Amino acid sequence: MSFVSAIFGFSEIFCARKKISRVTTDELTFILEDFEKAVFGDTNPLIIENRGLRLSFTRESLDLFKHISDWLTSLLIRIFGKDKFVFDFAATVPRQMSLLLFLSIVAVVIANDQKIDISHILFAVKKWVSYLKLLVMVPQ
Repeated sequence: MSFVSAIFGFSEIFCARKKISRVTTDELTFILEDFEKAVFGDTNPLIIENRGLRLSFTRESLDLFKHISDWLTSLLIRIFGKDKFVFDFAATVPRQMSLLLFLSIVAVVIANDQKIDISHILFAVKKWVSYLKLLVMVPQ
């Protein structure tokens, strides 16, 4: 289920970037292709299926995921207000967290590790931020 939620999270960023609220069939195809390219890069996506994952988390990585989730929730509430967050953006946090989790899993698989640790999450956050930077012009 994390995979599907990760695609939804990626789709939210895509739609925000394109300033659209509905995805057409053509856009869905582009989103899936863009998702594969952005998440896996030159790595074959079947690496996850072929490896047969059994992952665990370090305590620090679980804490970091919780802090990121709390930060994202408070950021959205601060920007949009509690009511608008509850009615319009409550599903955004779990979707974005699923995207971060999936990016972390890909980092673990590529590194041939067994545990998700802070380095994998930082890799995921860097990729995630690079997607978010496409939303607006952010000076670097």
